[in-house]
Amino acid sequence: MVNQKEQEFELVITADNITSTDKEFTMNNLRLGDCYRAEDIVFINKDGEKIGRDREKGEHRSSNQKVPRLACQIFEKQLQALSDKEKEDFPVCRYSLTSEVIRGIFPSK
Repeated sequence: MVNQKEQEFELVITADNITSTDKEFTMNNLRLGDCYRAEDIVFINKDGEKIGRDREKGEHRSSNQKVPRLACQIFEKQLQALSDKEKEDFPVCRYSLTSEVIRGIFPSK
């Protein structure tokens, strides 16, 4: 990831931990991530296979939404298989460890 000063940082998210080479990174205020421009994001499964984001036509190459969009791409079938109630209660976003979890996957056109 790159911040506005064009410094390069790496953010690694695993099932057990989240780490960053940016010493200012904190899980207590995730809104600070809005100043980063994600360059290269990949998902590495347990077999070592790397999965990148399949961008849609017109989708920006650089976006702070790459991580959630990649997650939705990877788990698309599982998300679609959820019941309406499970989709309504699905955790979508949380801006800090003390803030409320925003929930809900809703249909769109």
